[in-house]
Amino acid sequence: MKLAGQSANAGKYWFVLFNSHLFLLIFLPIAVAAFHLSPSRFRLFILFSASMIFYAWAGIKPAVFMVLSILWVHGVTAMPATIDKRWRYGLIAAFPALVLFLFRFLDFTLDNFGDADSTRQTFSFFLDVLIPAGISFYTLQIIAYGIDVVAGRFEREKRLINLAAFVTFFPQLIAGPIVRYHAVAAQFRSIARTRDINFDFEGGFRLLAIGLLMKVFGADIMGILADRFEPNAEASGTDAWISTIAYSLRIYFDFFAYSTIAIGLGRLLGIELPVNFLTPYQAPNPRTFWRRWHVTLSLWLRDYIYIPLGGNASYVRNIMIVFAVCGLWHGAQWNFVIWGLYHAALVLIYTASRPAWDRLPEFLQRLMCFTLVTLGWPLFYLDLGQYITLLGVLMSPSTWWFGVYYPLTDVALVGGVAMLTVFPEIIGQWPRRLMNKAFYLAPVQVSAIVIAIMFFHITDTFIYFRF
Repeated sequence: MKLAGQSANAGKYWFVLFNSHLFLLIFLPIAVAAFHLSPSRFRLFILFSASMIFYAWAGIKPAVFMVLSILWVHGVTAMPATIDKRWRYGLIAAFPALVLFLFRFLDFTLDNFGDADSTRQTFSFFLDVLIPAGISFYTLQIIAYGIDVVAGRFEREKRLINLAAFVTFFPQLIAGPIVRYHAVAAQFRSIARTRDINFDFEGGFRLLAIGLLMKVFGADIMGILADRFEPNAEASGTDAWISTIAYSLRIYFDFFAYSTIAIGLGRLLGIELPVNFLTPYQAPNPRTFWRRWHVTLSLWLRDYIYIPLGGNASYVRNIMIVFAVCGLWHGAQWNFVIWGLYHAALVLIYTASRPAWDRLPEFLQRLMCFTLVTLGWPLFYLDLGQYITLLGVLMSPSTWWFGVYYPLTDVALVGGVAMLTVFPEIIGQWPRRLMNKAFYLAPVQVSAIVIAIMFFHITDTFIYFRF
């Protein structure tokens, strides 16, 4: 089950993936060493250069257009304040959004609104390029920066290298977190001016170790189990549930692992990135889930789409629009739009039933929320017809038998991980505290990284690699 956005040719891009030997053993040590050994005034140039090497390895064309987008917003934000803000807002978004459309949504548009060979030939320059890694993430950052400057929320960054180093910052360039420039501007300026900075090496390596373990032994193990099942009308309903839950756990650990590693790498370079996940599968309802899942995206959608549309004044309409955009942002296919609208429906249903929902026992609220969210994830790898077939299998009591999974191993593993993810309190406080303390020890961190590297042969690309 390959997610739209994952490429069969992803192997050629392993240099830019955190879970690769090339990145961990070659690129990262050289980049971090060069950054710390260089004079402070050269740090941002070193960081920008390293980030461009990191990104250009995944494609020269996308790297060129990313630089052009940075130059564009830098130039537009320098326009006189006497020019109407609406024009400046439009110009801010015009070029980055156009690049995003051409690389990410043009093929989808032609498939649905006209697919003439001559048209495809005209745009072959863009259509022949695989979806550029991280384009949806850095585009949102560029647009947010420009809008905030024009709106007067903070002053324009006059030094181009500061802005360029921020947009291309390799720890979070590919899959976030989505960072607002005003939140880290002082940090980028500081590392370029001050020699003595209290870099959090211990915290950085700890998060790197934890993230790698989550990726290899959380996301990828769940991915192996989820991929064993192929949905069809004759499939086992029990197997379908196990695979669906395994995929739900996979996408959580995969994205959480990437964000954890990104924050850890940021600390090695003196940049504190925002937290992107706040135990979302422990959320008691769909609305709270979206305050905890991919937090930086939720905040972006709130501040730059939901509030400008009128916010709560047109609640139902705006929720539908925001989640439709959220779905389309995740993938240029109708199944992603349906996934977004599905979550809009969950939020609206919760809002309408909130008094009754909130009176339920907390464990039941969590279980309901996790189940409803989990039932939406198959839309990431199935079209609508396949998804409806899967739902039929999931809901049919006549298919409750074991096929490709084994109850004493597979079910126990998936069920155990799900229980600990949704209800971590069942193992008590002291085991979790002991584990947290253990990862503060350097030998444990090194051992975790080495063990993760030893199992890279079973690992896969990050799900959000090409979003």
